[in-house]
Amino acid sequence: MRTSRIIDRLTGRGGVERDGKIICEVDYEIIVSQPAADTQTTTNAEASPETPDARGRLRILEGKRNLMEGDLTLCLTDGRRWKFTVTNGNPVSALYMVSQAGGDSLAPGTAPT
Repeated sequence: MRTSRIIDRLTGRGGVERDGKIICEVDYEIIVSQPAADTQTTTNAEASPETPDARGRLRILEGKRNLMEGDLTLCLTDGRRWKFTVTNGNPVSALYMVSQAGGDSLAPGTAPT
């Protein structure tokens, strides 16, 4: 069985960018997790660290409420930028579930880009 451990929890208020323009302001909660190696089948020498995964939720406060299309980037309060994909959402409720798109990592220790 594959397991993950939470390595960071990010919460705050930020902007969502599409095509280089901020389209809305959101509250965000993002969970960053690291897949745990299966110690029964690999040794430390064989285990290669996997890329952390990030997923969470956005609640739109102001601005455009439809995030269902386009390349989207979340601008976090600490200056980091995170490309994401909407996995589920509703423009009426303004609540969206999101996951990491591309290689942008939100793992602790990654510098703002």
